[in-house]
Amino acid sequence: MRRAKRYFEFFVHLIIIGALLYKGYDEVSKHLYFPGGIILGLAAIAMVTTLFWKQFKIPPRIARQTCYYIEAAALLLTGYVFYLEHNIAYMNYSIIAGLACCAVGFLSTRIKFS
Repeated sequence: MRRAKRYFEFFVHLIIIGALLYKGYDEVSKHLYFPGGIILGLAAIAMVTTLFWKQFKIPPRIARQTCYYIEAAALLLTGYVFYLEHNIAYMNYSIIAGLACCAVGFLSTRIKFS
């Protein structure tokens, strides 16, 4: 059960990173280098953390928290970009996903008392 949960979590990280890379590339192709570069940079950091946490000797819990917080920042920035493009539906989805990533990152930091 735990292994299946970790694989699902890894898959969700890759989907979010893929969406961020796509949106960052879309912004750069429109010659909006500042938001596009930030989104691409955050997506690249999240991808490196997700894929290479063992090589960097990062504990798995810290790697997951880092990915959630980086993805949350990138998703909230993406929501702002959608707002500037007057695409309200995608803005709402992006902001809700960013807030959900913040919540999951915060809940994964809680200490279990026995």
